[in-house]
Amino acid sequence: MPLHPQSEQRNNHPVLRRLADFYDYDRHFNKDTRRTARQAYYGLCSFLDDNIGQLLTALEDNRLASTTRILYLTDHGEMLGDHGFWTKCVMYENSVAVPMILSGPGVPAGIEVGAPVSLIDVHPTVMEGLGVSGADKEESAGVSLFASIGSPDEDRIVFSEFHDGGAITGIFMIRWRRWKYVHYVGYPPQLFDLEDDPTEGNDLGLDPAYAEIRENCDAKLRAIVDPERVNAQAFSEQKSRLAELRASGLLSKKQDFEFTPV
Repeated sequence: MPLHPQSEQRNNHPVLRRLADFYDYDRHFNKDTRRTARQAYYGLCSFLDDNIGQLLTALEDNRLASTTRILYLTDHGEMLGDHGFWTKCVMYENSVAVPMILSGPGVPAGIEVGAPVSLIDVHPTVMEGLGVSGADKEESAGVSLFASIGSPDEDRIVFSEFHDGGAITGIFMIRWRRWKYVHYVGYPPQLFDLEDDPTEGNDLGLDPAYAEIRENCDAKLRAIVDPERVNAQAFSEQKSRLAELRASGLLSKKQDFEFTPV
């Protein structure tokens, strides 16, 4: 099992420090237990692989494999201690990058597409797979994976945002070409060159040599969303929701943080 080079690194970014304090899993690990936790996670992956194998075998046994399209994906990754984080909640690749594998009728075998894709692409992919023509194209920002396979858009931008527990400000991320740009409202940005730095160990967010790249990325982000407006809206709605929960007494009864009170 490979060691993770960023495991012991403590990020100095103020927003990430706050997140690391909020989700303080890493301080409970040492070198040995960290390795055991990773082995357990990889074991879970192997268990899932075995179950997928059983499903594929069942399709073969029932002569359904040639007429069944399969889309395999997850909703997020797992940090596994890299950069001092576990679970998700950050914009590092281990957290936001997910597998997206499509197979079945009409899908060429053995092709890997380098253009970025996103979970918003699931809806148009499923609709096209079902043969529904022109399904809500104006309402969906996603792109069918069938189109991405045939004509991948290497210049495409994919977007993610985070306003959940531990976030002292809104976090907005874009992937564009080789770059990942992370915008923290009111705080310094992050910039990573994922071709030269796939483990995201060299933050170029304040490097003067990359000012033009950051400006370009920021403009592309703002073509998608107004970070300041959305950030203000999120805080306003959170404040209102907290007031409602306090008034109802639900918040004082809640002792853990596995979900938001109904």
